[in-house]
Amino acid sequence: MWSHWRETTLAGAVALCACNAANGLGDYTFDLGEAASTSTSSTSSSGGGGTGGGGGTSPCGPCDGECRQELPGLEDDGWILTEGRPDTPPQLVEEDGEPVLVLTQGAASHRGLAFHEQGVVANGFSARFDFRISETSTPPGDGLAFVVQRSGAATVGLALGVAGLKGIAFEVDLYSNTFSADPPCDLSVAPHVGFSSLEPWPDIPDTNCRDNFTPYDAIAVGSFDPTVWYTMEVSLTPSPDGGHDYTLALLRDDATLGTLEGHQNLDGQFGGDQPYFYGFGAGTGSLFARHAVRNVVVTFPEPVCFVP
Repeated sequence: MWSHWRETTLAGAVALCACNAANGLGDYTFDLGEAASTSTSSTSSSGGGGTGGGGGTSPCGPCDGECRQELPGLEDDGWILTEGRPDTPPQLVEEDGEPVLVLTQGAASHRGLAFHEQGVVANGFSARFDFRISETSTPPGDGLAFVVQRSGAATVGLALGVAGLKGIAFEVDLYSNTFSADPPCDLSVAPHVGFSSLEPWPDIPDTNCRDNFTPYDAIAVGSFDPTVWYTMEVSLTPSPDGGHDYTLALLRDDATLGTLEGHQNLDGQFGGDQPYFYGFGAGTGSLFARHAVRNVVVTFPEPVCFVP
């Protein structure tokens, strides 16, 4: 039923670095393909509207596709699946009559990414999705992330399966990396949820900490019940000083388990006139879990042009 999803294998890909000693993962490079690199988007403007009305009543400028205010959901054929190992691809399955994205299986050294091919030019967004951490080792590892990246090229491997992406992430980190007792590396305590740059911080002296994308901010959470779907609600909103305000809420059965609010200058990491690509990544090492996502809704402040 979901065979229209596209899978990108890494046959012949070039290894970027040696395996991580802690979890046995390596980095592999790939390109999301022509669809991702040539996608276009148009932000809302005054004057003549687009050809579609699926996302709202505001015009989105000249548009050869559909003006809409939401990213297409998991049932759309514009999503691209990629994997770090040919024998362990992410997959879209049907559970209880709805599409579920399985990023990794409950086994060691799996990693997966899934992105919608449509690049979107927007200076903010809100997102909501369900996730489940099941079939785990004791303790589980390594985690998943909702990511917004600024190019069609990516790396599958370390750091929740999203190492090498350029942009930002809202993460569910299951494994405590022990790098440094000095802030901000002490935010590596896990399990946690947090907001993170996908790019190394230039002012952190500890190379391991810097390269593993220590979050800007995080909150510790307890263990995840493998029978339960949790919900994450996030947002990114431009502020008058040119930075962005972010929010994160973790919920179980509509009850809030924890929240984050903060502000960051995300120059070069999000915003501007460049399209960004929205998706998910996950990874396992010697510790593992089945990382699954469903009910993905990403909403933009204004309608944008989606080109089929």
